Amino acid sequence: MATEYMETSRIRLEDMDFRPRLSVLRLTLLLLVFSFFTFVFITETKTRLEFRSITELGFLAETIFVGLILLSFICFTLPYLLLQHRLRFTEEGLHRWTVFKPRLIPWRDVKRARMGFVVSRGGTLLLLELCVNRRRWVWIPLLQYRKSASLFAEIRKRLAVEVEIKGRALELLRDE
Repeated sequence: MATEYMETSRIRLEDMDFRPRLSVLRLTLLLLVFSFFTFVFITETKTRLEFRSITELGFLAETIFVGLILLSFICFTLPYLLLQHRLRFTEEGLHRWTVFKPRLIPWRDVKRARMGFVVSRGGTLLLLELCVNRRRWVWIPLLQYRKSASLFAEIRKRLAVEVEIKGRALELLRDE
């Protein structure tokens, strides 16, 4: 009878708030770098227009190419910095919001799970990697949540596979 009460009073995963953090410093740095390069691109293009015609095919192709590089820089970097805000955890699985449509990764489809550190230029990240197959996986930046220990515990309960933990990763998880 006590177990029935505990199961019915359990809070559903979608009702829990793990409080994702907004990485203000990284976003500010990204926008400053993007603004600087965009300013340099526009200024340099104006200067080159004094000596060349906009109808020249080489000038036009080069300008479009550099503009697309700048656009792809922001389009690939910004979603990475906002990943923790694009993930939704439910009882059925993990919903990852994308440009086209949300992708559902059911908990039962996860074939491998591992937690470890990734060292990058921006610092060290603690990621939980959930692999469904060779072409489909999702990373969860655990330390970008204020309740990272609770989030990890709830995900771990729902996975059918054991989570491979590398190093001293568990020591960093905490609830604020």
